[in-house]
Amino acid sequence: MRVVALVPARNEAGKVGLTVSALREAGSADQVIVIDDKSNDCTAAEAAAAGAQIVSLDKNLGKGGAVNRGLAAAGDFDIVMLIDADVGETAAEAAKLLAPVQAGEADMVVAVLPRREGTGGFGLALGLARWLIKRRGGFDATAPLSGQRALTKAAIEAAAPLATDYGLETAMTIDVLRAGLRVTEVPAAFTHSYTYRNAAGFRHRGRQYLDILKVMFRWPRAVNYAGRRIPTAVGAVFLLIPAAFILARFAGAVGAAGLAATLDGAGDALRLAAYAERVVGSLGLLVVVTGVLGLIDDVFGGGQARGFKGHVTALFRGRLTTGLIKAAGGGLAALAGAWYIALTPLSWQIIFNGLLIALAINTFNLLDLRPGRALKGFFVTLLLLLLMSSGSWLWSSPALWALVAVALLLLPFDIRAKMMLGDAGSNVLGAIIGLTAVVTLPVLPKAIVFAVFLLLNVVSERWSFSRIIAAAAPLRWFDELGRPR
Repeated sequence: MRVVALVPARNEAGKVGLTVSALREAGSADQVIVIDDKSNDCTAAEAAAAGAQIVSLDKNLGKGGAVNRGLAAAGDFDIVMLIDADVGETAAEAAKLLAPVQAGEADMVVAVLPRREGTGGFGLALGLARWLIKRRGGFDATAPLSGQRALTKAAIEAAAPLATDYGLETAMTIDVLRAGLRVTEVPAAFTHSYTYRNAAGFRHRGRQYLDILKVMFRWPRAVNYAGRRIPTAVGAVFLLIPAAFILARFAGAVGAAGLAATLDGAGDALRLAAYAERVVGSLGLLVVVTGVLGLIDDVFGGGQARGFKGHVTALFRGRLTTGLIKAAGGGLAALAGAWYIALTPLSWQIIFNGLLIALAINTFNLLDLRPGRALKGFFVTLLLLLLMSSGSWLWSSPALWALVAVALLLLPFDIRAKMMLGDAGSNVLGAIIGLTAVVTLPVLPKAIVFAVFLLLNVVSERWSFSRIIAAAAPLRWFDELGRPR
């Protein structure tokens, strides 16, 4: 296995040479690359004299930016080690990081350094990093901020491009865990420059805390079916464009409906207008609630529980997942949407229609596992609903077509695997389909659609949609249509 050690350095003269020499003498790495992050001293010259390959940056990029440049210069490798430039002779401890990776026991190994009394702050940055890693990756990290790491090529690719600031280690750990790779920690007696409880130390830890906080709000990325790390939750654009228009209409829905109800002898046209306002309001409610819940799951979900059964099992084990919150919130939104457009209060139709919408939402959530699959299903289902409908004003609604237009704009990017809709997008697609079926279909076609969605949800608990599609040639052809090979 070819091992490359990347040593980002800025103004580390007097230490970086010892670090490089220790790595080379221990035989831990086949290649040592020092990335000089625009130092003002002789860091580069000292590292070169010790035998390192030098990558000099013409501007300060920060640790993560320097590592990104180092990766670009590393060529082919099987394992990459990240070693701080100031660890000096203790860089020989890197062998302890390599062993579990070389044995195939882990994809990323993090060093747990010995605690030195009187150093560090009050644990705020450390605590935030631990909480984020646990929340998003399900891993209890002892040393979430440790910079001494060994990673397989798959692990570093899962985390690339790396965060460029002090959020580097936290973001890297989350990305590797969410890619389904194995992370472990090992004790290693590295020593490096410490910060103390003084003005400089608090300034450093303040920047560190803010950079870790930025990890919480960064746009989520995920590894797709082909192993590529791409932006996810791009379907949140549904919330930004048509939702504003829909909510503006929704603001007048209650008033318009109330006015229609108070007019003596209100005609059919007025009643239809009031009903239309309610439907648009219901659509706005479903788009916003299901989109936001999906976005929360995309950003904060750890992915440890799969399927409705998995989320319920996690709850019984004392863990409330974002997936279960999404399912419960989406179900309540579906019932609320069905109630708001009901012609008669507290009827069985409210429950039936609410369940239909909820099943549609979950069905499209299940479809979003391959590029373009959920959007293809959306357009095909929408066409079938149009053919089965008895004619409805909804087909001429600007609100509906604004959402359809956004879906159409997203299709080429999704189908070419440039991004993923995420739950933020697939939930909205299901909500649109569910409400459209409720409003436009006669009783029998609506019952058929309900049965189909119910069957798909039941089947998904046992069999993978991808496996079923792969086994049926026509479905496989349509599923792969337009997808990069």
